Amino acid sequence: MHLLTRELFPLLRVAFFDPSRSHTSNFRGQVAAKSLLIGNKILSLPRIDCFGGNAIGEAVALTVGSIEDNQFEGTRRVIDVSGDGPNTLAPSIEVVRAEAVRKQITINALAIERPSMPDLPEYFKRSVAGGPGSFVMKVENRSAFAKAILRKILREIADINVLDSSQSTRLN
Repeated sequence: MHLLTRELFPLLRVAFFDPSRSHTSNFRGQVAAKSLLIGNKILSLPRIDCFGGNAIGEAVALTVGSIEDNQFEGTRRVIDVSGDGPNTLAPSIEVVRAEAVRKQITINALAIERPSMPDLPEYFKRSVAGGPGSFVMKVENRSAFAKAILRKILREIADINVLDSSQSTRLN
């Protein structure tokens, strides 16, 4: 799972979280071009199968702490979660999401579809995404991930919905 946090625009701070590694980068400039770079950066990372489970709750809790403790004073506080499976490890994503929303942090999600998990987008809507203006977008497969990241960041930052309603659902 990779987790992206956006804390200040036009400075875009991105943290890729994976239980086995993390990477933080800062991007400036045009949103569309930089969003594509973010998606390509994620795709360039080596794929590490996580046979022990998905730690979405842990990743969101770590990011909430990072947002609360950093030196940035952004106009919006958004956590972006991308994943191809449900949270299977402690802490509970529902508990962590409630705490994030209480702290005025929005969680958006990309649900990467897998034939073995046809209800994953609904799970992300029900259990992961939350807060003002939150939404979930479906990604058809891993090869569509970079374009989905671009569409999601455009939607978040520029409030441009470049998807049809079958691919995205606004929750609030």
